[in-house]
Amino acid sequence: MTAHDAGALVRRMQECFNTREFDQADDLFTPDFFSHPLGTTGFGAGKRLWHGLVAHFPTTVSSPRTSSSTTTESPSAPPSRGSRSGTTASSRC
Repeated sequence: MTAHDAGALVRRMQECFNTREFDQADDLFTPDFFSHPLGTTGFGAGKRLWHGLVAHFPTTVSSPRTSSSTTTESPSAPPSRGSRSGTTASSRC
């Protein structure tokens, strides 16, 4: 197996997880696959773990920011720490 093949395999496994198509991942593992973290042989235990993981997280995530929120600073500017009253650009040293 080449590095390209291994990368494609990992991307396919991630795609199966992210799309929740766990049965599609069966073809990616050999019957004698051994999961060291789970201490089991075969992908069945891994698939059960995937089901358990996604049960704890929703499939959609709402953004904490709404479209009505505004910001006065550019994204690359550091956050402001408050204003300096009475200070102008011409009076700074």
